[in-house]
Parts: sequence; C-alpha cells; structure tokens
Amino acid sequence: MNYPNLKTYCRFPGSGKIRSSLLAAACLVGATVEAEMLYYLPFDDGTSFSLANSGSQGGVASVSSGSPSGSTSQLPSSLGGGASLYLGNSVTSISLPNSTDVLRQDTAGAQMTLSTWFYVDSATPAWIDFLSVNGQSGWQYSMSGGTGANARKLRITANGVQRYSSNQFALGEWVQLVATWDTSVGYDAFIDGTYSDFNQDNAFSAGGPYTDSILLKGGQAPIYFDDLAIWNGILTDGQARSLSQAPEQLTGYNAGIMNSLFEEWETGAAGGSTVIVDDLEWDYASGFDTTGKSAGDVWQEGGNYYIWLDGEGAEVSGVSAAIPEPSAYAGWIGLMSVLLLLIRRKSRE
Repeated sequence: MNYPNLKTYCRFPGSGKIRSSLLAAACLVGATVEAEMLYYLPFDDGTSFSLANSGSQGGVASVSSGSPSGSTSQLPSSLGGGASLYLGNSVTSISLPNSTDVLRQDTAGAQMTLSTWFYVDSATPAWIDFLSVNGQSGWQYSMSGGTGANARKLRITANGVQRYSSNQFALGEWVQLVATWDTSVGYDAFIDGTYSDFNQDNAFSAGGPYTDSILLKGGQAPIYFDDLAIWNGILTDGQARSLSQAPEQLTGYNAGIMNSLFEEWETGAAGGSTVIVDDLEWDYASGFDTTGKSAGDVWQEGGNYYIWLDGEGAEVSGVSAAIPEPSAYAGWIGLMSVLLLLIRRKSRE
C-alpha cells in the first residue's frame, strides 16, 4: 500500500529521540503489549500485489486452491492502497503462513481479533466462508447467504455450533469488519464501526487438537479482501472502532499504522515512544475531553488530533498528535511574495 511515512522513536530519560527499526526491541522493554499482531496482509508491497505477511508470524501466504489474484481497480479509497486480493469462487483460497499451531481457539481463555475490509460483488446474499481452520469442526467466520433472517450476517462457527450477529453486511460496497473472540467469555463485532451483538454470547470454543492451516476463502459470489489483520488478543472497543474511523479522518491509516499507535498507547504511559506518521508525532495521551464523542472516535480539536482508545471520564486514554504549524520559512516566503506583488503593482502605476 502507499502507506504514510511511518517511523518509531524511543524516548529515554535524559535523551532525545532515538530511531528504532524494531519497536519491540527497544521501546517495549519492561512494557506489555496486550494483543500481538500475528498477521498483517495489506495485499500489496507499495507498488504491486503481494501475499507477504508483515505480522510477527512472518512468511508469505500461499495458494491453497483455485486461482487467487490481485486487483488494482477495486480498492477501499480511504486506505490509499495499491492492490486488493480477489477470490472469485468457493474453491479459491489462500493459506496463511506459519499458521498450523496458532489461533487454535480450542482452550479456555484463548483470544483473537480479526480485522479486514471486504467487498462482496453481488446484489443478493451469498455464502462466503471467508476465514476458517479445519472447517466447522474447528472454527469459521462466514457471511450467511440465503433469504432467511440470518442472511448477510456474520456467522461464527466453532465445533459445529453457530452464532449470528444482529447486524447485516452491505453488498456491493466495501465493508470494514472487526470481530473479537474470547473462548471463556464470548464474542463481539464492529461492522463499519457500529457495534453488533450476537444471538447468543457465551463461552464458545473450537474442537481440537488439529494442525490445519488458517485459510482465507472465497464463496458463492466473488469477493475482494484488503488490509487483513489478526491479533492473538482482544482489542478494546475503542481500538476496534478506530480501525474504521481513523481512515475516514486520516487517509492511509491502515491496520499496520494503527497497530503501531496501539503499541504506543499500551506502552507510552510508562515512558514509551513516539510514532511519527508523515508530519504527525503520535504520543500516549490521557484525560482529554471526550464530550460528545465515543470510544474509537478520531477527531481534530485545538491544534491536535485525538484517538480515543479506552476508558471513560478521568480514565480516558488514547493517543494524540499536534498538528504542525506552517514553518517560519514558509511564512516568510508567503510574506515576501505579497510584498513583491505590491511592489510590482506600484511600479506600474
């Protein structure tokens, strides 16, 4: 994708900024990141289609079946990307790299968060079993087809048991989904930033053990995927909503950029780091005014951007960035241009 320019700096007592190519190696010493991003597939490398994984599991996704391909014409405009993944039918899928022993979801307290953008190229509901491991006896995220009450809803299946979201997906347009699942507690979803509960919400785990790879699949209608991310923990409601809200205010703020801001938020209160995206320097922030806002909102106020990630009242926290003032040099250039124009006009009189 055409990412904003992202840099991470560590701040240490008595020092200035020290650039670090590995946030975890320096900035996170003595700090805990609650949810680790195992998979991040933006489906392009900045210039062309790619199946490389930028998450901690590394590797490159492989073709499992059919003929997956890249698309440069069907893209979420707010992400500013260069390519998406196209899966044309139900026998087309890719296998996530190094995924045979992670995210099994078959033990108490196992957690995961899925985030992705997708576009179902259909005017009628169609079954899309888009993310799964070991089929319905393992676990599976699907969009329900048919014409019944559950059509166009998110279906989570684990060990043969099914749960359905209350909200429906739109067809023929890009949709942003975040789904969280704790096997000891239950599950939640945000569809385009709107919370959706399920017909049942209780402890719910997959069968196992099994060693199948995690598959991203097509379905009964063509589907495009973009900006796929999976964490091995539960994002807060604020984090989950911000994944759809941030790109609306700040073009190009994809899941990779947002994960860097999440890490800054989780560690920044203890000294932390600064994450620089283009000309914005993001730092941990707390106690800011959230009147009229909801967790996950991204807004500009008083010369700053704010992203509310968790907490309420005096406990509110997130990240903020000062909006740079025009440089003095640019100001002088503007002033000199005006003076030159006045002098020229005067000389013509």
